[in-house]
This record gives sequence, structure tokens and C-alpha cells, in this order.
Amino acid sequence: MNILRKLNGLILLMLSGAILTTTIISCKKTDSGGGGNATPAPSITSFSPSSAASGATVTITGTNFTGATAVKFGGTAAASYTVVNATTITAVVGSGSSGDVSVTTPGGTATKAGFTFSTTSLGKIKDKINTDAELTQIKAIVAKGLLSDTFAKPGPFTVFAPVDATLTAYGLSASLLDQPTSELVVAYHTVAGRYLSTDIPTIVTPGSNGNYQNENIKVFTIKTPGNLPDSLFITKLPSGDIYVNGVSVDGAKKDILADNGVIHKLNNTNGFLFPSFDDAVDYINKSTANSTSATTKANGLDSLAKALAKAKQALPQLEQLLRTSVVSIMAPTNKAFQDFFASQPNFKKVDDLSAQQLLSLLSDHLVLGRKFIINIAFASSGQGGSTGVNTYSGVPLKFSSNPLALYLTPTAGADLVVPDIMILNGVVHKIGKILTK
Repeated sequence: MNILRKLNGLILLMLSGAILTTTIISCKKTDSGGGGNATPAPSITSFSPSSAASGATVTITGTNFTGATAVKFGGTAAASYTVVNATTITAVVGSGSSGDVSVTTPGGTATKAGFTFSTTSLGKIKDKINTDAELTQIKAIVAKGLLSDTFAKPGPFTVFAPVDATLTAYGLSASLLDQPTSELVVAYHTVAGRYLSTDIPTIVTPGSNGNYQNENIKVFTIKTPGNLPDSLFITKLPSGDIYVNGVSVDGAKKDILADNGVIHKLNNTNGFLFPSFDDAVDYINKSTANSTSATTKANGLDSLAKALAKAKQALPQLEQLLRTSVVSIMAPTNKAFQDFFASQPNFKKVDDLSAQQLLSLLSDHLVLGRKFIINIAFASSGQGGSTGVNTYSGVPLKFSSNPLALYLTPTAGADLVVPDIMILNGVVHKIGKILTK
């Protein structure tokens, strides 16, 4: 399968570089002997979860945590803790008692009430995956990737889990993946830190030109010996629906709590996160139709690659823009170009258009910024006064749910062939028609 060959081949290239190991900064627990007056006092704004058993990991958020010398739950010292940064501490609950959570630094001691010590363990993420009837395939991939023991550690972790039905539909299984690729797949679905659905900020209106606060919040995947941390992008709509890289979380199967984190199951239709390896230019150039399959040829991007190469004559910095800026590309397929030229009396192929004409055409298909389909759909809904997402040419790009399409004008919608394809510097949406004004 092309997906598997790509994953297997490119992970080997990644592995040929430096191999990183996770460094955990551990803080020795000592009794504070008082703080200097020049050191700012710490404060605690929240902690999650509010109830936990011995061995569970609690994330504490606040200010001025640098140099923390003690963390306690209900007056009982944490078994261990890590100062992630000045605003975050992850602490493992010890023998435990209910009451205040406290953090002591040279600047003083901060407390926040509301912690409940539980005598019932929720189990680790490893246990949750191993016993879930919908996660048997990801369980096997976790084992193949040698990450089972990772999910038994304190973490915390957030796992966006693809269910068996999705993996079967994509033809992915542990038996078809090697160890490095299995590790990559699991790591790319796992975020360092605990993110309950209630912890994710909701997208904020109003928006300007289709841009909103808290849109596509960037989080980092875990580091493993075989790969570098990557990025995922999370959007939470006012409805409470959550999307990761444009893929929806199953609303009925989110917030599956474990002592060392949380699992959110992705939807069972397209709920799988594909890592990105190429920037926009490389992705387009590699998406050529070298296949005997008529469908593969039709959905290739050979014509777009040729149009891009010629358009650079009119705008020499176009390639740099597509390599270094964050962009979203509405990528017409070969079939889309074929149909377009069939309707034109004077132009029958890419070479018949001038560089300036091709640049104008491509400008209607380019958006600055990372815009998944859900982002375009939200901007098209009119919430916050937005009427779409502005293209590079300045014309608003809109989304239609019936029929499912993108359009510049309502009568010229382009169907979505393959939406939400992650690239290193943005996202690509393959479309089945040239967008026209």
C-alpha cells in the first residue's frame, strides 16, 4: 500500500539522524527553609484531575513555580513531581489525603482547595487500551512500537485513539507495519500532557477574514527514542465538538480517564492522523500520477505542479512563500484541470495560459494560514461576522455542506476529493473542480 510504503520509507530517513531520548528533570523533595524576598510568590490557578488515587499524575497550573521545593496533596507529600516550566507542574500522588494542593518555592507556598484522594485507581492508559474492545488494533500497534511500558509511566498523556473500524478501512494493522513505523503512528496520536475536553479553550468570535482566537491550538506529541516531537492542532467549537488536524473526536467517547492521562476516541469514519513529511511544494511535486489506476491518475496533481512551475515566472518568490509560510492549498486534481480546459474555447492545457494567468488562478486557490475544512466551514457560518476565509487574491472562500463543496461563488462549487491532508507548513485539500469567481 502507498501509505505504508511512504511511512516505512520516510521513517527510516528520520531514524538516520540523531536519536533523541527524553530528559526528565526531577526535583528532589525537601522542606522549604523559607524564600528570599526577591523571589515572587507562587500561585495555583487550577489542577486536573481534582480526584486521584495513589500513583496518578496531577497537572498543576499557576505561576512562579520555578525552583519548587515541595508539592503536597492534602498535606501529604507528592511521590514525585516535575517542574515543566514556570506555570506547570506534573506531580504523582503519594499515599495521599484530601484537602489543599500546595506548591512551595523559595518565594512562599501557594495553596488551592478541592483535591479529593481516591482509594480506587482508574488504571493506566496501558490498561485502558489493553481492555477496550474497540482498540484491539491500536493495542497491537502500541506493542509493535515497543510503547506499552510508556503508557504505564506517570505521564501524563493524552491519546487520540483510532478505533478498529477506521484502521480496518485504511488497511492498517500491526502485521503490516514495522517497529519504527508503529512507534511513529502511536507517537503521532499521543500528546505530552493531559487535555480533557473541558481543558481545551473554545474558539472565540468575532473573527476577521475567517481568523479566530483559539483556532487550531498547537500541542506537541510525545518524544520517543525513534522520532522527534511533532505538532497537532486542536479546535473546539462552541457546540463542544472537538477536532484534531481537522478530524473529529467522537463526542460520546471522549474523556476516558486514566491515572496517567486521558483517551479521546476519534470518529470511526476517517479518524486517523497521518503525519506530514513534505512542505507544500514538495507535496504537490510528489503527488504525480505514476500509476496505471485511472482513479489515481485523475486524483494526481501533475497539472497543478506544472501550473505552479510556470506561475513562478510571474512571481519568483512564490515557491519560497509555499515553502516557508503557513498555507492552505485548495489543490485541483488532474481531472479538475481536464474538465476546466474542456470548457475553455481558447485554452486546452496549462501551457496555453500565461504565467500571470496561472498566478491569478493559483491565487484563488491559496489561503495564508492553516485552515482545515472545519475552520472554513465555521468561518462560512457567519459567526463573528465572518463570511468566509480570504484567499490570496482577496476573494472569500466558503464551504457548503449540501452539497459538500468549497466555492468562491455558490454556482461554481468544487467537490472535496481528499480534504485535510497535513503538510509540514499547513494543509492541502484536493478538490475536483477549478475554483472560479
